[in-house]
Amino acid sequence: MFKKILFIIISLSFVTAANAQSDAIFTDEDFGAAEFNLASKDLSSAFLHTNNSGGSSLGSIWGVEAGLVFGAVESDNLRAAAEAASGDPQDDLKYLPYAGIIAGVALPLGIGAEVSFIPDVEIGSGDGSFGSYSGSLRWSVTDFIPFVGSFSPLKITARASYGSTDFSYETSLNGGSKETADFSIKNTEFGVTAGFNLFILEPYIGLSTVKSKLRLDAETTNPLIPVNLREKNLRSDPSGTRAMLGLLFKFPLIRFGLEMSNYQGVNRYTGKISLKI
Repeated sequence: MFKKILFIIISLSFVTAANAQSDAIFTDEDFGAAEFNLASKDLSSAFLHTNNSGGSSLGSIWGVEAGLVFGAVESDNLRAAAEAASGDPQDDLKYLPYAGIIAGVALPLGIGAEVSFIPDVEIGSGDGSFGSYSGSLRWSVTDFIPFVGSFSPLKITARASYGSTDFSYETSLNGGSKETADFSIKNTEFGVTAGFNLFILEPYIGLSTVKSKLRLDAETTNPLIPVNLREKNLRSDPSGTRAMLGLLFKFPLIRFGLEMSNYQGVNRYTGKISLKI
């Protein structure tokens, strides 16, 4: 049961959601506040903003970057929630995949902006939709106030980001009933990233504070009965510190990045490939 929920929300293929469901998912009695709160730790971590960028700006005057990020989140909490709800082992939920399109721009005085998104997609034949967007404003402090001269390898950037992930779903149940659900994740983050620019290589670390808000509203209705048969309104507001460690390879016109971050005790691993001018 819970495994179906996670696959619908997280899987980037979505094609399995086209199959009709015969039983309730979100309003099922085995899916409650305890499972939702546990799953929220992994889901909020999965959709935190990242462009796999270090402490350096894209350019002291200007710069543009576009590419892809991809990776996975260790989903121990989701697996525990799935096992609690289903009563069965869920070993295939060890990791949840993630991928997104990224872009960034740099302006004078160290000012910059980034976006990361999964475009809105339909689930099945109009049975639902999924989309995820996040953005970040950056100020590369060492571009504006150089430390130990303008050619110092130490690069420091302050950043603020916000992200929103939304999922809606509708399915027909046995007996002519219908289940609908709306799910959302909001992440707000403020932090600092410090990198050591070594020409084609930049190792970096980051530390930030994060506040997340997760919401699920679901109901089962029947056109012959003028009341909701089942209803769920679940909320979770996790918050904490996010630590980040990364390595950025910078070649002419192309960049590769590797990054690991931890939020709410959840490890997330991402890679990047992008074009930079």
